[in-house]
Amino acid sequence: MRRVALLARTPQRLAHLPSTSSQIFLPIRRNHAEAALSRKDQALINRGDFILAKPCSMKPVQAREPEDPKTNLADLPERVFKLQEPKTTTPEIPVQKQQPATEKAAEGSYGQLKREIFQESSSSRGVASPYLLWRCIKSDNYEGLKNLLKENGWPHHKLLKDILVSQIFKLFFERGSPEDVKELYRNFASANPKLYVRDEVTIVFLERLVRETGVISASEFAVECRKMFLIKPPSNARTYRQVVAAERLFQAAFSVEKVKYIDVFGLFDTVHELGYIEDAKPYLVEALKFKIRNEGFNAALVSYKVQLKHDRTTVGLHLLFREAVKNWSESRITFENRLRTVIKLASSLDGPFDIFGELIVAMVLEGRLAEAQVLFKKLSIPGNHFCMPLSRLSNEPENLEAVEKFAELIDSCILAERRKKSKGKAEAEPKVSADDEATARSVGFLVKDWHTTRKKYSTQKVKRYKVNDEKLDKLYNVMLRVWADLAVNSNNKESMRKLKKWIDTNQISLSEKLAERINRFLQN
Repeated sequence: MRRVALLARTPQRLAHLPSTSSQIFLPIRRNHAEAALSRKDQALINRGDFILAKPCSMKPVQAREPEDPKTNLADLPERVFKLQEPKTTTPEIPVQKQQPATEKAAEGSYGQLKREIFQESSSSRGVASPYLLWRCIKSDNYEGLKNLLKENGWPHHKLLKDILVSQIFKLFFERGSPEDVKELYRNFASANPKLYVRDEVTIVFLERLVRETGVISASEFAVECRKMFLIKPPSNARTYRQVVAAERLFQAAFSVEKVKYIDVFGLFDTVHELGYIEDAKPYLVEALKFKIRNEGFNAALVSYKVQLKHDRTTVGLHLLFREAVKNWSESRITFENRLRTVIKLASSLDGPFDIFGELIVAMVLEGRLAEAQVLFKKLSIPGNHFCMPLSRLSNEPENLEAVEKFAELIDSCILAERRKKSKGKAEAEPKVSADDEATARSVGFLVKDWHTTRKKYSTQKVKRYKVNDEKLDKLYNVMLRVWADLAVNSNNKESMRKLKKWIDTNQISLSEKLAERINRFLQN
């Protein structure tokens, strides 16, 4: 309370106000803490910036006497000389700079990453720039790419995208020697062991090794390549191109002169066990072709039985059907026995509609259109069971004529059913003309085997065949796509005009993409 009273006291005269020029004020550091109260004659008053002390507590400041210039140096004390001696300076020790903060370090690394990607050269780091790698790839400069990777190291793994690695290896496959490609694999694996090369890219190189050095050499490199890297490519990196590459690999393997079946099987077993391919279908199809071409139908049939038992798949059924239909007129008994055997084997896994769909397409391919038409009408197979056999035809341009004939088969067998106006005609039995009686007898054994199982005393009528619009639309989409692909690949505008006319006649709705493709091809 006493301090508060002192602070609140009003001076009576103007002279009593404190002055900053007065010696009684001691400049000290600003401190707004409460001032301590001492004895009565030495009380302190807090004025904020300065502290006021009473005059009674202050001592007068004595003036400093001037030094006599004639003073004898001998009379001065010894400590004066010690103080006046020059100080010897020691060399400063270099102090290391502090590490930058986390934000600055992150910002610096990001800027360095951007410079590495977008600058044209990174010779200071001793690695190849991704920008220069892309320039060599775009300009098809194999020598420049090879020298760039030889003089500089591979970029950091964070700068290497999957597509960049694939394009580098593909350029080496096309222009480099097999030894250069193998050396590229080794250098890349030693620099980036945690990265990978796509399996489809490696399969392409295995195909080249098969053609140039042999099947056994390709198998050995497949094992060596897997040992180079620490990880395998992820499953999401597998695409349809990998299946196509596997088909070409086994086509090349079985086409090698004087190749042994056991060697190609060893190649398949190696790439399948190491995870290069997951589906055995490409190998099974090519192996069945090899058996039919070199050992005959009976040996292929034995191999097919083993395939059904071990792999549980009917892949290659169309090959057996085509081989059997080729020998249609040679021996009637042999022909019927072969077809019955193949159908019986395939029926253990596939349904009857799928089996006869493959058979009808095989008949069309071999020029047996009349027999295929009779079988189609008798069995009334839904349209969606022809989608898989037709999709397979798009790989070979010589199948264009067969696709056009199959369109005629759809006209006479499926679309004719929709054109019938009266209900009685729709329920009537499909009739065979007199000219087709001989043809009907030739496939009669197949129709007899096709029967509907019924209960012993059942009075339920067998349902008649009706056209399913949804299944028919699936058939339309597949057939039009295959027809357009074959016409474009063979550059056959006449066939494309037939396709457009067939679409207009049957009033089929097209997608915008397919319609634009047809019009653009006809205009060019």
